[in-house]
Amino acid sequence: MDQHESIRLWLKELSEEKGYTSYMSDEFSTNYTFTFMSTRQKNILLQSPYWCLDATHKTTNVNNCLLYNVIVRHPATGTGCPVAYCYTTSHAVGPITELLTFFEEQRAVFPEAQIQWCLFHVARAWSSKVREPSRTGSSATNSVLHRAVISALKGMMWERNTTEFNRRLVEFLASFGEHTELISYLRTNYFISDSSMRWACCYQPDVYTNMETNNYDVEEDYQQNVCRLMLNVGRMGPEERRIRRRQIEAEQFATDVLPDMISESNTSGISAVQSFTDQSIYYEVEVSEDEMISCECKDFSYNKRAGKHMYLLNRLHVNISPYKVNFQEVSYDIVQVEEENTEVVEGVAAEVEDNNIAGRIQNLKAVFRSYEEHISLVNDEKLSLT
Repeated sequence: MDQHESIRLWLKELSEEKGYTSYMSDEFSTNYTFTFMSTRQKNILLQSPYWCLDATHKTTNVNNCLLYNVIVRHPATGTGCPVAYCYTTSHAVGPITELLTFFEEQRAVFPEAQIQWCLFHVARAWSSKVREPSRTGSSATNSVLHRAVISALKGMMWERNTTEFNRRLVEFLASFGEHTELISYLRTNYFISDSSMRWACCYQPDVYTNMETNNYDVEEDYQQNVCRLMLNVGRMGPEERRIRRRQIEAEQFATDVLPDMISESNTSGISAVQSFTDQSIYYEVEVSEDEMISCECKDFSYNKRAGKHMYLLNRLHVNISPYKVNFQEVSYDIVQVEEENTEVVEGVAAEVEDNNIAGRIQNLKAVFRSYEEHISLVNDEKLSLT
């Protein structure tokens, strides 16, 4: 069987019959490098302000194979959603460079991109290096060293003040300077040049979130969750909770102070909204056709989602709606699911309702168990509440 020809035919079928976008590397015959994404995945990628790249090893029987997964947060669910795949047997930087070029051709361009490393993998690399048997004379001593080094490094990782980070770094080098091999490794890979900016919180204070790719929580079948959320069935998803947090922040101010916090700019369609933490700072919110389309705050700049300043403006001018993500592709998800199986949406709703009923039954059981030994405490009022 010619595996190369089989892949070519498969990618051709995906392109012609399902509208997938794909490419094969010039080195395909030697390292199998190819990438593909569906139209729906491409739409999600173009909407996302950031994405993560993770690699899965040994996915096939081909030696040294890697499957790179490009993961973003789905605009409706807030959970991980794969938007592209790159398969290769090369462990060099070449396939990643070609993947980024492929994204550029799809207009998925990030001109002001800031590269951040996955904290999970950074910490695991530290741990593996410190645990090497050659580090100290005994395993017991090595274990003590491991805990001390990792604790110090993680303290630096989450330090938000640059001056304090530098102080911690100097202290770390002084405390563990005798372990020359370890210090040399850390200097080369994590301390010199701009390496610290890839993993230290103090250098990325505004976007230092969701940096653990393993925490993107990719769902087995996120389309069902999309349907559930669009139908407003069951518990809120991560994105809904994020929206509600922003709304609550905007609701903490009394209605009579809103005119003092919001002023109309001399420029048409621009409103200036006061910062929630510094009264001397104002952020311009742009409005077009009774809809907010942008905000100067860093939250909107990085996340491209309506923030607390927009929700505050909406409280003063209820006719102006906050920024909304284009959910065209989400609607496409639901239409496709309904066309393929009209029972899916009803099934999701029924399943969630069954879970809700089961949860209520468990709550009732817990209430009655709590009064089992003191039955006299159960009165008509408590029974009516349960």
